[in-house]
Amino acid sequence: MSGSATGSVVVVGAGVGGLAAAIGMAGLGHRVTVLERRVAQERPSGACLGVQSNAAMALRMLGVAKPVLTAGVPVGEYRLVSWRGRYLASWSLAEATAQLGAPSVTVPRAVLMAALRSGVPDEVVRTGAPVAAVDEDATGVTAHLVDGTTVRGDLLIGADGLHSTVRAHVVGDRAPTSYAGYDSWRGTAPVSVETVSEGTALHVVGAGRSFGAWPLPDGRTYWVATLADPPRTVDLVGEFVTAPPFVGRLLKATDPDAVLRTPIHDRDPVDTWHTGRVALLGDAVHPMQPTTGQGGSQALLDVLALTAELRGVDLADAGALRRSLAAYQTRRGPATEGMVREAREIGRMHHISSPVATRVRDLVLRATPRRVWQRRTTARLDELELLSTWQRPSPDRGEPTWNDTH
Repeated sequence: MSGSATGSVVVVGAGVGGLAAAIGMAGLGHRVTVLERRVAQERPSGACLGVQSNAAMALRMLGVAKPVLTAGVPVGEYRLVSWRGRYLASWSLAEATAQLGAPSVTVPRAVLMAALRSGVPDEVVRTGAPVAAVDEDATGVTAHLVDGTTVRGDLLIGADGLHSTVRAHVVGDRAPTSYAGYDSWRGTAPVSVETVSEGTALHVVGAGRSFGAWPLPDGRTYWVATLADPPRTVDLVGEFVTAPPFVGRLLKATDPDAVLRTPIHDRDPVDTWHTGRVALLGDAVHPMQPTTGQGGSQALLDVLALTAELRGVDLADAGALRRSLAAYQTRRGPATEGMVREAREIGRMHHISSPVATRVRDLVLRATPRRVWQRRTTARLDELELLSTWQRPSPDRGEPTWNDTH
């Protein structure tokens, strides 16, 4: 860290964004404390996720990409088909891979979390430390824990997810999240299906439901099913009995006790991401539906932007810190607002329930030129600019390095 004083940073949340923020802040030379409400750091589960090219490149910039890219199965193409199995659309991820220099992969969430934890010493993370409130003054910010203890720093980063406590301090928003109108079920089947080949992911859309499948190592398949307005108890096999045959094979092969159900929520974009000494990132400020597969990716890009804007900044200088946080919001706000709205539109499109409207949707999807789909996969200019402010770590270095011109 050139030309700046060592400061203290409190990170609330030890998920993807929180651990990445800890790595970024430590890379600037600051002392970091991570506060995690759970008694133990995130436990392994059967959940998987797509690490798209922008996220893979962000992980590389943070020095923790290798185990993720090694364990993941590269995805080079997405295909969209109707409930009857008819082709609707497809798009290649090759251009984004070439632009960003990293592939999109499907990987168990536990692998990603382990990679991020490897960059954060155990003693930095305090588990069983839920934050009840935050307050700040001219010289610092204090996190008040539920147990009555406090942690003080020069800067506090709220990476505490959809139901963020820190958000209430920054935004003054205690309103409930918005239910998207559908639930998702996620599982891993210990079988492969010909329809979902290595390098290809498949998504099926029907009336008020959808099903996506991604290849995993060792002949396994990760899948996500969604249903609009589902009852409390759902028979997935029965609900998807009319889907293409591979869907039923995957559902029947999956241990029901290992299936994760999640009601899908998001929030409207907001104009306030920070106060004088507190900043939000990831789902704490821009939670989005999972339809774009970009939630975790955008949190990682938030971390890169925040770290870049804080380079060389003395955290004790309240004016300089506020200006840097404002620049961070300016850099990331418009991009993430667009992602939230795009994810909503896709969610609505995937869960149209009217049979007539479903047929019209499928006709429109089939008639959409491939070049339109391709534009959705190319790296955004803001992402390319952000990533260009970093130098790639050399193979023998684990910490991020920086361009002197930033």
